[in-house]
Amino acid sequence: MLAPLTQPEHEDRIRIGNGCRSGPGLVISISNRIEMENDVEIGPYVSLCDAASLDEVLRIPVPGKPASSAQSLLRIGERVRIGARATVAGSIHIGRWSVIQPGSVVVSDVPEACRVAGNPAVVTAVYDPATCSWEDVGTPQEAEAALARRKNQPLLSICLPTYNREGHLHACLNSIFSQIGATDLVEVIVSDNCSPDGTHEVAARFMEQYPNMRYVRNSTNIGADRNIVQVGEMAQGTFLKLHGDDDYFLPGTLRLLLSTLHNHPDCSLIHTHPAGTDGKVTTGEGMKAYLAAASLHAIAMVQTSMRRRDWMSLENRDHWAYTSLSQIYWQYGMLARNPKFCILNLNLYWYAGTSPEGYNIGMVGIRNYEEALSQFEGGGLDRADIDAEMSRQLLHSILPIYRMFVQNRMDADFTDFEAYYTACYNHQPYYEQVLQEIRALRAQEM
Repeated sequence: MLAPLTQPEHEDRIRIGNGCRSGPGLVISISNRIEMENDVEIGPYVSLCDAASLDEVLRIPVPGKPASSAQSLLRIGERVRIGARATVAGSIHIGRWSVIQPGSVVVSDVPEACRVAGNPAVVTAVYDPATCSWEDVGTPQEAEAALARRKNQPLLSICLPTYNREGHLHACLNSIFSQIGATDLVEVIVSDNCSPDGTHEVAARFMEQYPNMRYVRNSTNIGADRNIVQVGEMAQGTFLKLHGDDDYFLPGTLRLLLSTLHNHPDCSLIHTHPAGTDGKVTTGEGMKAYLAAASLHAIAMVQTSMRRRDWMSLENRDHWAYTSLSQIYWQYGMLARNPKFCILNLNLYWYAGTSPEGYNIGMVGIRNYEEALSQFEGGGLDRADIDAEMSRQLLHSILPIYRMFVQNRMDADFTDFEAYYTACYNHQPYYEQVLQEIRALRAQEM
């Protein structure tokens, strides 16, 4: 039975993160400092010490042996699992997501996402993002080779197209790297669409600190949708997610996404529901089930991670660049090839609230969305499914957005909105009633 570990009243010698738990008989010996990140689990009768020997802990001088450093630090990363009767000793770092097998004696650094065993402990398995499983290794050379391979195929590629938003980009990158650091399980790629502001300087500062970040700058502005395709095609991860520069990860959420990806490697799409609160994970198959589960939230590209090999199997990925809804064609096209999907019922992001730029709300949200779904009519969706979704889109997204923008005098393009509405909804029983509201809103704009 594991019991919660709580932070001592005085934090000058030890820091314990949130959600840490330990079995009975835990012994902690401190020469200088021990730091434990969030969600560490420690089995019974484990010994932790930031020095290599009891003499160093007690600061007893030993003839002929250098005095211990006052800077000794034992650091245990997030979600580390330490088995029963293990010993961890020395000024060392145990990388996040690693597992120390029962009875092991660890006296040197442990890379992240590795299993170690023995006395002294050595790496016996390395997490492989390509298969989302543990790869057994028999020698230090095999372990080094496995670690080198996964640098070229992380679990997740976060792909950030950006233009002229240096402030948002900085906040977005900070929300990512504050949670993952310099891990080789996640790569971050920024594609700068020839921004005239300080975007390059922002990217340079993060690249100096984090080797798992890449940055490219286009010589000319190639347009938002083509920039999205370009940065996606640079990805090397098992999964890729296209991420808005004004979408910020909420604290502690990235590890939940990584865990979901790891547990569902056979799904073409991993969708996070922005209205969800319970964090439950469900799976489904097929376009109908996905439309019912994701609905209009699939329009926000940040909500959905895609299995890269399924996305790369799509032909002409930039064919729908003129629609501002390439992501809809991609998602349903991927489901036609691999119908499995997963829903994480939790909001992971805070949106900066920037006004939509460069597209017409009625054209994209009504006409283009209906045309995108209609592409799959008879191939996975029925007309009744599409009509029901378009009603949801109108009543729960488009109209509320129109009201909000008019009432708050916000900038957005609603040119010919009535015409787009009429072309799509004139057969609906609510057509006349909603038309009158649209006309009243348009009158307030004038």
